[in-house]
Amino acid sequence: MDPVVSVHKDFNLPDADVIIQSSDKIQFHLHRKELAAHKEAFPEAGFGIAGETVLLKEPASVLEVLFRFIYPNLDHDQASLQLRGGKLDQLVVEIDKAAQKYEVADAKLSCKEALSRLATDKKYAIDVFIYCRSQSEEYGGILNAAASKLASSCDAFEVAERLPDKDALIWLKYHKQRHDKIFKAAEDWLDRALASNYCVERYKTGFSSDGICDPCHACLSLWLRKIKINDRTGGASALRTSLQPQNISYYPNYIKHGPHNRSKHCGCETEKDPPRCQFVYKLAELCTEGLNQVWSYTGFLAELGASVPQPQ
Repeated sequence: MDPVVSVHKDFNLPDADVIIQSSDKIQFHLHRKELAAHKEAFPEAGFGIAGETVLLKEPASVLEVLFRFIYPNLDHDQASLQLRGGKLDQLVVEIDKAAQKYEVADAKLSCKEALSRLATDKKYAIDVFIYCRSQSEEYGGILNAAASKLASSCDAFEVAERLPDKDALIWLKYHKQRHDKIFKAAEDWLDRALASNYCVERYKTGFSSDGICDPCHACLSLWLRKIKINDRTGGASALRTSLQPQNISYYPNYIKHGPHNRSKHCGCETEKDPPRCQFVYKLAELCTEGLNQVWSYTGFLAELGASVPQPQ
C-alpha cells in the first residue's frame, strides 16, 4: 500500500503558494518568493499554477534540511549545527548532493565541513571517499583525508571491493605505494642487517650496518610491527607522532634479559631509561622520510595521468 501523503509540521505555512512533495510523500507548503533566491534550481516558471504540487526525488529528511537553510524565519542555525555536530552524519552525502542540485550555498558550506570531519572517521570514510571521488576537484582535500584514513585503517581489498573496477585498481596501487614508501626502506634495511654477537664492535666507534645482534634484531622487528599498528589505529598523524625521537617506545626487556644477558656488553644501548638499541632511531628516521614522500591521493592520480572526475 502506498504511504499516505502528509504535510511537514514545520513547513505547513497558511499563505503558501507552492507545494513541494518529497519522494516519501511528505509535503512542504512553501512560498515562491523564498525559493526565488535559488531560481537556477527552483525556476518560478517550473512551478506551474499556484497550489500545484511539485514532485522531487529527495526524501523529506533531506529536503527539510535544505528548506531550513532557505527560510530565514526558521531555525537556520539548527540545521547547520546538526550537520556540523554529527546528528545528520548518515545523511550528509545525500544532503550535499541536494544542496549542489538546488544551489543552496549555506547548506553546501556546512556539508563540506561535515564531510571533512567524516573523512577521518573510519565508520564513514569509505562513503565519503566514494562520493568525493565522483565530485569536482574542489573536493580534493576531503578525498585525500578519506584516502589517508582508509589506507592506514582498512585492508586494501576491503576498500577495493566497494569501488568500480578501474577505481579499485588505482586504489590498490595507491595503497601499495603508501605502505612501500613508509615501511619498505626500514624493512629492507632490517632484512639486510646480518645478525652478529654485537651491534657495535667493541673497539670501533659508530655502528656497523651489518652487525645487529639477535636480541636487538628481534626487538627492532617487534618495534616496526608496533609502528604499523599505530598507523592502522591512529592514521598518519599518530604514526608521525610515534616516530618522533622523544616519543619512541621500545621493547627493552628481551635485550635486558635475553640469551647471555647481551645488553651488558652489546655496546648499542643509549643512556636513556629504559635503555634501547640505538638502531631504533635509524628505523624511525627511514619511516619518517618515507612518510614525507607519500603521495596524496589526488597527487597519486595526477602522477598516473588520471584526475578527479567531474560530476555527471
